[in-house]
Amino acid sequence: MNPELQQNIERASRNLHGWCTLEKALALAELILEIKPRKVIEIGVYGGRSLIPMALALHQVGHGKVYGIDPWSNQAALEGDVGKENADWWNTLDLEMIHRSCMSALRAENLEDWAVILRCRSQDCVELFPGCQILHLDGNHSELVSCRDLDLYLPALQADAYLWFDDADWATTSKAVARLDQELTRIKQVGQCLLYQKL
Repeated sequence: MNPELQQNIERASRNLHGWCTLEKALALAELILEIKPRKVIEIGVYGGRSLIPMALALHQVGHGKVYGIDPWSNQAALEGDVGKENADWWNTLDLEMIHRSCMSALRAENLEDWAVILRCRSQDCVELFPGCQILHLDGNHSELVSCRDLDLYLPALQADAYLWFDDADWATTSKAVARLDQELTRIKQVGQCLLYQKL
């Protein structure tokens, strides 16, 4: 990765809502630089802290788009059993403000040609994404939703595609992780995010 891209990712990440670490943001970008995909999907955009680094990397590659899927809906964030503490937090969060800040950041970085935002639930747009080369799963972490996202999106991955699965250490994502360990090949781990490949 050239120093300019790394500096741009570091700069942009400082002002974004979310939990994606710089280490993870750089790893997401590095994979894009390596395989030069045309179609990247992210489920769970929130403030854009992982989507914007990927869009910046696509800009450097010179082709491709990252499709960010997120309803920015308290109701969607609470689907399934997310635990009382998480439910209390998500129930009061101003997701309209988070959405506005994400869109403003995309415009400020001039990334409209590299990132497409779909404000909808992941189950409502899966048919748009056959032949996905990189999938970043970071949506609702309940067992219900994390497993449903795998049911819907694993078939959309092309051969040799990569899948990032975030917060793999949560109790509610353990069933999804067990399935990934059975069906895909685990490549590496960055913090609590696992990278798999469909071989």
